[in-house]
Amino acid sequence: MALCINPICPQPENPEDRSICEACGSHLLLQNRYRVMNVLHQREDRVTTLYDVVDMTDQDNSKVLKVLYTKNQDTISRFDREADLLKNYRIEGLPQVEQGGYFPIEFPDNPIPANCLVMEKIPGLNLEQWLKQHGAIDERRAIDWLKQLTTILERLHSNNFIHRDIKPSNIMYRNSDNRIFLIDLGAVRLI
Repeated sequence: MALCINPICPQPENPEDRSICEACGSHLLLQNRYRVMNVLHQREDRVTTLYDVVDMTDQDNSKVLKVLYTKNQDTISRFDREADLLKNYRIEGLPQVEQGGYFPIEFPDNPIPANCLVMEKIPGLNLEQWLKQHGAIDERRAIDWLKQLTTILERLHSNNFIHRDIKPSNIMYRNSDNRIFLIDLGAVRLI
């Protein structure tokens, strides 16, 4: 299945072999490389949605597409700051964004364009999910996670950025190598 990301599309699900949405005429292969597979998370106000995408030019690797649907200039400025940080600073412990991974798109018959940010998908659970599944953490693990988080914050601060929204749901744990990542940089500020 290929998913149309036009927020006013009446039927966003399409056969995987389609390049144009059958219902609204929007492009299904974004930037001629990203095919949207499903919704990962949608905010209640529907301004921001996260999608699971496949990069057709990168051995079909799965990535995360963050889409902002708004004309509000303050919200777009915050999204631009997040994109700028992720694509230009390459800070270890933050999701990576390739050049060309930030782009606007327009939809047929929809006056509101979308701003898109494609980033590395961090496999695993955020700490809020992890704690619900596993319960309390032992002291050794807590110290390790805090050290990793402190190192990420030090890198962020040395580049004159502050996160401003650190909470368990914005910290990902990758089980394969026991690494912590800081995500959701929508509130980031340059200091």
